[in-house]
Amino acid sequence: MDLKSTHKRKWLSGLFDIFDQDPDLQQRFRAAWPLYGLRWALIVLNEFRQDGWQKRVHAKEGLQQDRKKIQERQLRKAEKICNHIRDNKIECPYV
Repeated sequence: MDLKSTHKRKWLSGLFDIFDQDPDLQQRFRAAWPLYGLRWALIVLNEFRQDGWQKRVHAKEGLQQDRKKIQERQLRKAEKICNHIRDNKIECPYV
């Protein structure tokens, strides 16, 4: 999903409003934000795992020939996520 920054800010604002009984939530979120990004980057890279790839090929015939292209696309996505974290000096820009 590719949300605009304004939507991300609105979502987080709503989240913090809903859980306003937890005074430390925002601080914990800020500390964990780069880890969420790193985890997502690793999920995106599952295309490189043989077991995950075999499940995809089984679900969609003819996919095997596109593996290299798909892996390159996923590698670019993971790099984009990591660059976003680094460029923001591991601080969430939406809070």
